[in-house]
Amino acid sequence: MRFSIHRQRPANKRLQPTAVVGNNVGKFSERPLPMSRERLWSHWGYCVAFDEERALAERALELADMDSGGEPVFPPVSNRFLRAREALGLTQSEVAAHWGEPPSMYMDLELYDSEAFDVLSVEDLVKLAAILQVSVQYLLFGSDPLEPLAVTSYPEIVRQLRARMQASSMSVNQLSDAAGWELAEFLDAPERLATLPIFGLRWVCRVAGVDWATTLTNPRPA
Repeated sequence: MRFSIHRQRPANKRLQPTAVVGNNVGKFSERPLPMSRERLWSHWGYCVAFDEERALAERALELADMDSGGEPVFPPVSNRFLRAREALGLTQSEVAAHWGEPPSMYMDLELYDSEAFDVLSVEDLVKLAAILQVSVQYLLFGSDPLEPLAVTSYPEIVRQLRARMQASSMSVNQLSDAAGWELAEFLDAPERLATLPIFGLRWVCRVAGVDWATTLTNPRPA
């Protein structure tokens, strides 16, 4: 059985950013700090903010997986889109024009935290991060991790999928059933994985034994 997601769009609930120093979100204060406090901020401001919001995203995605009617609570991504846009002095229409999509599509990203996870393709997420001059990790998790994540390429995901098929004597259809997503097109064209939203990419990465967050720094397909 293929997985499909049908749930009501959540109400717009803006959450406050996890880590704030003065007017900066997830950034060092411009005023020099004593070394001990610097280290403390590095630990609590970056590490904990990233880890906690990554965990929050995982819990929300797991709840969405169950499709039990519970309301997933995602990290405050909509607020970060808003703050990044305003920091550049751009309007929603200007960002949409750079993106090449209708303004209404971008406006939803500033209204619904789930939009970046279950609607927006990874390819478009990368495009918008570049337009807004922030990292994908910042948009999703509030900061970059203290230690950079390893990078898993799309061809490597496909290699892992094929290895599992061979090791378990599985057909493409059987592997698709295990993933909850049709996989044939990706086996022939790994770069098409970028067209999936995180919600779908996560299912594919799970059967490949890959951490989906390590795929988010893949270069944007031409």
